[in-house]
Amino acid sequence: MNRVWNFEIDSIKYVFDGNNIIIKKENNIKNIENADETIFIDKKGLRTLALNVINDCNLKCDYCFANFGYYKDGKTVMKFEIAKKAVDLLLNSAIENGNKEITIAFFGGEPLLNFDLIKKVVDYAEKTKSDNLEIKYLITTNGTLFDLEKIKFMKKYKFQITLSIDGGKELHNSNRKFINGKGSFEVIQNNFELLLKSFVVNARITINNKNYNILKSIKELKNLGFRRFTFAPDYNLSQENFEKYLESLSSLFEYYYNLILKKEYIDITNITRVLMNILFRIKKINHCNAGLTYFSVATNGNIYRCPRFTDEKDFLLGNINNLEIKDINYHIKKLRKNIINYHMNSLTHKCNKCPFLFLCGGACYHYSYINNKTEFDVVERECTEKTLIYEETIKLITKLNVEQRKDFILSLKTIWKNTKLL
Repeated sequence: MNRVWNFEIDSIKYVFDGNNIIIKKENNIKNIENADETIFIDKKGLRTLALNVINDCNLKCDYCFANFGYYKDGKTVMKFEIAKKAVDLLLNSAIENGNKEITIAFFGGEPLLNFDLIKKVVDYAEKTKSDNLEIKYLITTNGTLFDLEKIKFMKKYKFQITLSIDGGKELHNSNRKFINGKGSFEVIQNNFELLLKSFVVNARITINNKNYNILKSIKELKNLGFRRFTFAPDYNLSQENFEKYLESLSSLFEYYYNLILKKEYIDITNITRVLMNILFRIKKINHCNAGLTYFSVATNGNIYRCPRFTDEKDFLLGNINNLEIKDINYHIKKLRKNIINYHMNSLTHKCNKCPFLFLCGGACYHYSYINNKTEFDVVERECTEKTLIYEETIKLITKLNVEQRKDFILSLKTIWKNTKLL
């Protein structure tokens, strides 16, 4: 099927051909030379488990998707016996699939409310794993509970930290408040200033009805010392504010381009993931690895594709007490088959006519489920946002010359060293 997007920069006409190649009209390839073309759907089995170590939180953020940390079943705490079985499942999967690296991600609620369990899990995993297996540890946190003990522990085990933070003091405090209504910025500022001395902290920004200017958020956080950013809109963002968000998103690309020219390198992961897929011609047909290499374990041991599906009965795969590797592998094969059938064989579907099919991989399963009660059907708003990102990223690549692109990629590799995003 002919999927192309025509665009123009400085009166020069280009084509993005749907196979992740940017071509001048006179056929001057702009991608990195000799890059291999790969259709990517990971087949290495279970490699990452997110442990919901506690369904509780000390903040009450206005937009929390997890019902202020409680999900649907209320306040609960994961016991070590559940966590131990989850680690065993992950270790056994590594042996069966020949994986040399696995990831344990700590999630909540606010996971540091159950720091004792985190320490026990890491200790058990390190003592139980084989010598040739590397374990990466991730945590997503609101940043309010750090102290020197926790920072020392995470530094020892090379934790990768995602901090939920929406911008400077005013932006952040407009949504991210303690239960008593007081803003949390002053508390986390002391902590992230310590963290940034030892970690490349990923600042995770939620676009919402009080904070829809992503350019402003990233500028403020960059001035505070952050170099890595991820952002996502709240499902309840109004249409008016969604359109304002898109305007600021467009402006972000011009800002990013000028930073690159000045060699002030930062990693905006929503952009750089797309950029690398284009430059190395990686073609993907799934939105993310949830349900393929990545699964979530709830406090009671129930297993889901990702934390957002916690307590959603339609997406319950089983319980850690009775689920085996063969059951996980069965689900993986089934989902992989469904993805391929939907995106590759459904020729009448809108996605199959889109030039960005192999950049996108389709809808977020959870976002589609919330809006459409299906797994794969596109949500128009998500499609609009992604299309803007793809178009502007392609233009960004095209405007950079070879040396500028190479220098930028080298800077990203420095930031990415020993880091991973889910």
